[in-house]
Amino acid sequence: MPSVTITPPTSAGLSHPTSQITDLSPVSEETTDQLEEKGPTKDEVVAQMGIITKKIQELLSAAKDNQVEYYIPCSEKIYAAVKETVDLFPEKSKHENVRVPVRLLVSTANRLQMECKNMNMEGTTTETITSQVIACAYDIAKAAKSLVTMYQ
Repeated sequence: MPSVTITPPTSAGLSHPTSQITDLSPVSEETTDQLEEKGPTKDEVVAQMGIITKKIQELLSAAKDNQVEYYIPCSEKIYAAVKETVDLFPEKSKHENVRVPVRLLVSTANRLQMECKNMNMEGTTTETITSQVIACAYDIAKAAKSLVTMYQ
């Protein structure tokens, strides 16, 4: 195939170097796979989500039994499981459908820890903290599910 020279538009009289494109044929599926970033396997994602789910269940069990003293240790275990999960993914994924749930996992796990650590603040009721903890757990589970769904 012949070479094609592309000259980007210039701005304010500044010239830009030209780019050479030598092959305009479609990218094969094999080439696309090679260009993809290295990410976790389906089994790795499913296994990590199972760990996160188990930790969330422990937290919700403590909430159900009104055992607020377990909130902080449970939130720390959830955060550790989320961190292990996030470490499976490339640091700067090019794919927004991966970046968004990964960010949501991290931010919600951080929020959960903050809510648990603030439970002894004056004016905070056990009911309010429990409600916030349950909401955070739900958001973490939702983000985890969206990651699992992408890998199924």
